[in-house]
Amino acid sequence: MKRDINHPFKFILTTRFKVRVLKNLLKNENTKKILDVGCGSGFILSQLESIYDSAVGIDMSPEAIKFGQQFTKAELKMGNAEKMEFSNGEFDCIKRDPLLNP
Repeated sequence: MKRDINHPFKFILTTRFKVRVLKNLLKNENTKKILDVGCGSGFILSQLESIYDSAVGIDMSPEAIKFGQQFTKAELKMGNAEKMEFSNGEFDCIKRDPLLNP
């Protein structure tokens, strides 16, 4: 699949700030696999590709997943993260956007 690193969301300042913070937090870690809950179009995962070996992004919007697949090597899945089954300890880092915490 062709990847275009020029994701249209790269100019959104708040997202760029999040990417910078995550890169600083993870730069000295041995981060092999990342899970991004509520990944949207996968922009943040696309910007962290130099940090991880593999990643999974989950979002409930099929449109966002389809759109984002052209911009990242991460595996983007549509679904509810609470209902996905992953092995305990499968990920070195789990990122979630705290915007809609109940």
